[in-house]
Amino acid sequence: MVMAAFGEMIEKFGKPGRCLFDNGHEFANKWLTGGSKTRFRFKIRDDDPLGVLPLLGIKQHWATPAHGQAKPIERAFGDFARNIAKDPRFHGAYVGNSPMAKPENFGERAIPAATFLKVLAEGIIKHNAREGRLSKTAQGRSFDETFAESFATVPIRPATEEQRRLWLMGQQVAKLNKDNGQLRLYNNYYHSDWMSQHPSKKIVARFDPENLHSGVYIYDADGAFMGFAECRQAVGFFDVTGAKELARRKSRIKRAEKALVEAHRPISIEQIGCDMDALAPESPEALEAKVVSPMFGQKPAPIIFDTPSYSRVEDDDRVAMASIGQALGAAIDDNVALIVAERLVRTTETSALAQDVVDLAASLTTAESDIVAQVTATNQLIVRVTDNEGVFAGISQSITTLTSSIGDNTASITDQSTTTDGIMAEQTIALDVNGHISGLILRAEIGSGGAVISTAAFVADKFAIVGPGGAPETPFVVYTTPQTIGGKTVPPGVYMTTAFIHDGFINSAMIGNAEIGNAQIAGILQSADYAQDGDGVPTNGIKINFSNGVMKLAGPVFSRELVIASGSFTVAAGIGNGATVRFPFVNTGVRIGQDDVWQLPKRVFVATARVVPGVGSNVNNASLWAAKAEVLNGAAWFGAANWGSSKGLLNAWSEDPATLVNPAWRSGNDQRILLTIEAETSSLTISGPITVHWKLNEVT
Repeated sequence: MVMAAFGEMIEKFGKPGRCLFDNGHEFANKWLTGGSKTRFRFKIRDDDPLGVLPLLGIKQHWATPAHGQAKPIERAFGDFARNIAKDPRFHGAYVGNSPMAKPENFGERAIPAATFLKVLAEGIIKHNAREGRLSKTAQGRSFDETFAESFATVPIRPATEEQRRLWLMGQQVAKLNKDNGQLRLYNNYYHSDWMSQHPSKKIVARFDPENLHSGVYIYDADGAFMGFAECRQAVGFFDVTGAKELARRKSRIKRAEKALVEAHRPISIEQIGCDMDALAPESPEALEAKVVSPMFGQKPAPIIFDTPSYSRVEDDDRVAMASIGQALGAAIDDNVALIVAERLVRTTETSALAQDVVDLAASLTTAESDIVAQVTATNQLIVRVTDNEGVFAGISQSITTLTSSIGDNTASITDQSTTTDGIMAEQTIALDVNGHISGLILRAEIGSGGAVISTAAFVADKFAIVGPGGAPETPFVVYTTPQTIGGKTVPPGVYMTTAFIHDGFINSAMIGNAEIGNAQIAGILQSADYAQDGDGVPTNGIKINFSNGVMKLAGPVFSRELVIASGSFTVAAGIGNGATVRFPFVNTGVRIGQDDVWQLPKRVFVATARVVPGVGSNVNNASLWAAKAEVLNGAAWFGAANWGSSKGLLNAWSEDPATLVNPAWRSGNDQRILLTIEAETSSLTISGPITVHWKLNEVT
């Protein structure tokens, strides 16, 4: 498909001088780029035939793996993933942008190929026609406009008909027959008279992958055309797809055969008994005993066996295989211990396999022949490399399985490590206890864009980090099922004993106790039991909306004492029986800017005062009673120096407190919150000084 697309581009726009390629298998395949010395895929050999690009004289550049900035087309792929892949006509077929982010309707339906190609073509046209591109070459234009301007000024190099044949065909490196020069390809035979002059020559055959019987075009290793060869014996495959399908079918058969062999390993106790019966010698004729002695409590003798095996195969189909096996066993009554080991090597023209398998088994039975205990262990090491029509694949694998069974309970551990094609590594550990599976998956692989993606996944009811000393307190726990903590059922999630977070974003949190240095709340803060009726009136709890400044409280409004200012002053005069003493301008010292006086009535202030006898006063009946205190709204204050003594503001209670910063008798106007305090006596007389204590509160 990549070859056909590249050929279509050349036929439409001519041969480019240079090409920037990704390192995926589909781009780095040897049919297209054979002979290139800078690829990051496939093993590079000196005798690799030249691919289409080197034969056309096109310079190839390879993007650095795992470096998206080196491939400008990655931006277009991102646009396609957001726009084309999520087109409404693909609803139900979108697979998500990663294996961990599949949509809920994943796999709901399949899209017909015609519909897919139609939507894809529309998306590409829109992508290239969109204006406002900010690259250095586009400068606000669309990709179509930018390309058209460049295409109009660049000389076009059209491909010749012979060159056009290159990207329409597949290629295969082969060697001509040493006797008559004929070529065997996919079990078909090709020959022309001129080929007899080149026996045993290594050539490159180019052919139509969909019609192998139409003949082949033969080139030498340097890319020079040698001639055409007809298909003289069409006894093999008609197309490459059929040949590859047969190769895959043979591979599936081999895997099935291997699975069948595995299913019969280890050797069962019954099989061992059958083998021993087959090897047992015939019993001689019984002799008549003259003297008979009694036999009490004697048991069968122990059994020990050691059976090595060897095999070696070489056949005409160029298959070589050798294996060595060993079986060790010991049995007393029905108690058996076994070790079965096998080592196998196998090579063909297109594959190589090495395998090492060791099985261990032990079992104990009761006198009633009921198995009460059985344990097994299996270790497999496998390495395999294959060549499927020039596409190499390699895998190395290690599998260890441990199993123990006591009665109806069975526990097993499977540890599997795998590397594939040099681009993927994976390790899985699976623990199975009576069908309840937990474990770990570690995986790293090179994605389609060349970037390495790593994944770690845990399957467990609980994941925790424990201190080195194995302390029972775990600072960090992940529960995958609901749990009861402190008498309260909590949903699955992450639970931390203590956490210190420098910067963090929490979408939803349940906090028992918290100490917060600084916090900014952009949304809503409410109590856990907050509720409101259909009209939005709170019925329980508290809710504060920081976005609109609204606070809702169920039940009575709460408040607390907020002392703005307090003070006291002493006057020499006493209070007579039934008299009233009044202090009209008690200065609290609380300043308000003259432009902000209008806010004073909007704030709730409460003033309180009490009168007590001063030092040396004579009280005939009582020593403490309340006084009336009132806040004056918007009172002006110009300082004693400006008002003068005629205003009666030279008293200590009407002056600014000594502790006030920037006193009022500075130049300019100022505002104060002033109080009026009154005290009235009834059947009371205070002779001598009195002290007035006052407080100014703002109620929240």
